[in-house]
Amino acid sequence: MLFLIFSLNPPVVILNVADSRTKELLASYRLPIHYMQPFHHYHMELVQAHKRVPAGVRLYATVVRKGSAIPRQPGFSFTGFEVLLQALEKPLLEPVGPLLSVARIVPDYESYKSTMLVRTPRAAGITVTTITFPSLHLSSFEVPQVSSQGYPQVSQAGFPQEQPGWNHSFLFHGRDSATAFTGGAALVLEYYPVTTVMNTVCWHIRSPLGFSALSLNEDVYRKLMAESGQRGIRVEKLPVQVRGRLQDSLSVCHGTG
Repeated sequence: MLFLIFSLNPPVVILNVADSRTKELLASYRLPIHYMQPFHHYHMELVQAHKRVPAGVRLYATVVRKGSAIPRQPGFSFTGFEVLLQALEKPLLEPVGPLLSVARIVPDYESYKSTMLVRTPRAAGITVTTITFPSLHLSSFEVPQVSSQGYPQVSQAGFPQEQPGWNHSFLFHGRDSATAFTGGAALVLEYYPVTTVMNTVCWHIRSPLGFSALSLNEDVYRKLMAESGQRGIRVEKLPVQVRGRLQDSLSVCHGTG
């Protein structure tokens, strides 16, 4: 059982984990939100010692510090890039359960594809930062200025498993905006079966079942900035590559603001 508590002095988010049957408090994690970059997605493994759990009580969570306004990069004509992932347009030939979608903007798609997506096993995934309480290090919340693998975001699970639908929005800004709409940049969507990502021991997003890519070139930028693109652009039949072959397609809407 998980409880969230907000404190303003000092500004922290407290995540309490309790036994659902006895209500015994098992762990309490205090996240210093003042040190977290606004709108950045932190994928964390939170660990706290417990007398009955030798390896510690572990909580896997993605935390986003939101604000009242999205900061704009200096010199940019837009604040952010929003993507609405809708659904697969056709049923999967071989369903493997509900699918999580991981979205990222990469500055060099061909390089990312060759090193992370087409090798076996696929190296793509999400790196989880382990933070040990109460002796956490503030350096754990630092965000690298440049990342060839982008800054991934995770959707909720898509149902039904035969033809997953998400209707999930991803918001890219800041460092992602700096690499979007440049030569070689692309929006990459990766698909991971929930059954292989989550178990009773850990949260492990590695080796996607399939992936899609949408080039973010100057032509896309011009379409989005034109008057006809003010409400966004709908992309249909975006291919999904599964096990080395094009099998399915999905529908995506995206726009700038």
